[in-house]
Amino acid sequence: RRCRRGQGVGQLVIRDAQSGSAVRLDVARYHVHVVLAPPVALVQIDQSFYNPYSAQEEGTFVFNLPRGASVSRFAMYVTPDQLIEGELVDRSRARTIYESIVRRRRDPAILEQIGDNLFRMRVFPIAPKSTKRILLDYTIPIRSRGGRYRFRLPLFSDLEPIWDFRISGVVCGAVDAESLASPSHPAVTFEARRDGSFHFRFSRHDYRPQRDFVLRFRRPSHSEVMLRSYVAQPLPVSRPDTRVDWVDPWWSRAATYFMVSIPPQPREGCPARAPADVLILADTSSSMMECGELNSAVATVVNNLMPGDRFRLMALDVAARPLHDGWAGAGTRRADEVLLDFEEQFCLGGTGLVAGLSEALKSFPRADGDSGRRRLVIYVGDGEETMIDRADDRLDTQLAQQLEEAEAAFVALVARSSANGESLLYRTARATGGLVFALAGDPNGYADLLEWLLSGMPVPERVTRVEVDWAADEDVIWPTAWLPGEPLEIYGRVPKTNRIRLTVVTRRAGRQERREWELDTGDQQDDVFVGRLWAQKRMEALRRREWWGASRPQLREQIVRLSQEWSLLCPYTAFLVLESEADYQRWNVVRRLRRRYWKPPEAVAREPLPAGWLERITQRHRQRQREAEAKRVAEAVRNARQELAAGDFQAAFARLRAVRRLEAARGSEEFEQVYQQALEAVRRETVVEGLGPHQALFDARLRGKWLRLQPSLAPLLLHTAGLSEQFLRINPHGIQLLRPVEVRRYGGGRGRLTLEGFADLLAELTD
Repeated sequence: RRCRRGQGVGQLVIRDAQSGSAVRLDVARYHVHVVLAPPVALVQIDQSFYNPYSAQEEGTFVFNLPRGASVSRFAMYVTPDQLIEGELVDRSRARTIYESIVRRRRDPAILEQIGDNLFRMRVFPIAPKSTKRILLDYTIPIRSRGGRYRFRLPLFSDLEPIWDFRISGVVCGAVDAESLASPSHPAVTFEARRDGSFHFRFSRHDYRPQRDFVLRFRRPSHSEVMLRSYVAQPLPVSRPDTRVDWVDPWWSRAATYFMVSIPPQPREGCPARAPADVLILADTSSSMMECGELNSAVATVVNNLMPGDRFRLMALDVAARPLHDGWAGAGTRRADEVLLDFEEQFCLGGTGLVAGLSEALKSFPRADGDSGRRRLVIYVGDGEETMIDRADDRLDTQLAQQLEEAEAAFVALVARSSANGESLLYRTARATGGLVFALAGDPNGYADLLEWLLSGMPVPERVTRVEVDWAADEDVIWPTAWLPGEPLEIYGRVPKTNRIRLTVVTRRAGRQERREWELDTGDQQDDVFVGRLWAQKRMEALRRREWWGASRPQLREQIVRLSQEWSLLCPYTAFLVLESEADYQRWNVVRRLRRRYWKPPEAVAREPLPAGWLERITQRHRQRQREAEAKRVAEAVRNARQELAAGDFQAAFARLRAVRRLEAARGSEEFEQVYQQALEAVRRETVVEGLGPHQALFDARLRGKWLRLQPSLAPLLLHTAGLSEQFLRINPHGIQLLRPVEVRRYGGGRGRLTLEGFADLLAELTD
């Protein structure tokens, strides 16, 4: 099953005071500036929302980021001309400050990460009939496929058309001019600059984006090892808030951050492709229930195997069980039948990943009977192990040992996002030199998987060791899988230096190879993106260790430290925007803990919103408000009719009275009719309630309740002196009503009355 398409443009949501429902404010401006400097892109969003209401509001800004993106900047205009930059502080402290300031009716905002790619910002105040301008930056890695790059910017929106919509940007470095194109927005214009970069631009008025912005380009391949670096000077002595006794040794030291790109190895040096036996383990545990990516990923693998390949599909939950006999050939009718049968499977129980893999590996044919065939294990699922304590940090070692003994390569397809599960899969892939394709939440996931499948499922060269002089092992970040045709990128941190000595040891086809380089950093050491990329990859590694129970307090402080230094929003920090710099000092928020991480483009001149656009947005808001009110009134009338029929007059009247002042109610004859019915019913019920035990004389529903308290006829046959105290308590007017009457006075002396005379007598006596 596929979820409905998510919003690419950020949403600012407020609560309607009358209806109580959530309302999304329309976007007045949406300006995006993109800096494409492979292997990273910087996206700067300048977004203005229009509040058509006459009251000051508090709102929630919610937006999704692409997988792998990291928020680097959050700022807000507290007045039309005053911009205040957000500061990363401890998340719980940021909430405390925010709540304290809101109670004093000031201007704070707080940005928090509430999911892997979901962010929420609380904004106050949003001025009436005015715009709220918010600035948000994030960085995202962009990968190369044979020197080709593809950048995607989420844009879809179902709100009103945006009055001022602009996308601008620059592609840095040498670019093949003929390769520049935007298949999603062909109207994009490109302009070459003297430095070899290309600037691009797209702008529209009254524009509702219905598709993401996609830009493609190609950079010339290089045959030499390339080095990019950034020198980070010591930060001020002030330290961020800490909760444990942990001191960062790099706090007061200058450091060189570097990225080394080693060109792809020649394909002729790679062994010829051999047919493969592919063991597909599909996670059918309860955690994968209703996960549409599971069937889609399995079908993608089976349908794109090469001639000569064969596969066996097994379900993996509490145990591994084959779904068909033997091995099925690629592209055969049997393969189609296996996929049809798999669609009938249901998800149930836990996941015994370690035990299941051990049992599944026994399915491979003996090597002596099928020499020359490769062995691949492709796992499809979320990586959750529920049969063994996840705090056991040896799970990846156990999985890697099983795979090594079976001489099988490991590939994981992440079909459902799970922090714990993904951590295990990445650690297992790292231990075996395997691959991980993130299909859930990553628009490039299937493209990367298809490229790998269509290129024959090449087994990557395994990188077993990387050494850098004067660098700690934990400060050097590198992949253990090096695919043919792709560059190898290594990130690191060393004390400030002008030279990097690098050693890389790899293993291919059972042979070990050692390569060494000595690289000069040169004079250009101002590539701040390199430092931030290293910090982001280092934070991801720390979080994976944390998910598996390693020294949580100390890891948490290291993550917070990186978050504040490099402006990397994480689950433990939040961006806080206060009204002025004096407020930051008042709350003791240090503003000198971060590196410079972006170079803003040329300022965009602010233009007033046109009167026509404002009028249209206001009319649309009124129309939506009328529609919401009409729906609310119609629902109230429908429910009130049901309550009146059930005799619940008070509930019906209260429901109608709650919406009576709405315009939709004032102009509705149906509403007025039902309202009068409810009002009369309530009045009648109120009068009846005042009759006490005599209510049953007027309300048949109460006769069972008051039956034992009804007046008896027996006292009428007796003298009033014989009335009991109980009768008089129930009938306080009994003595007066039962007084004797001399009928002969009215019988004309004969002591007899006609029926008509008796009626006249009763009328006279009871008048």
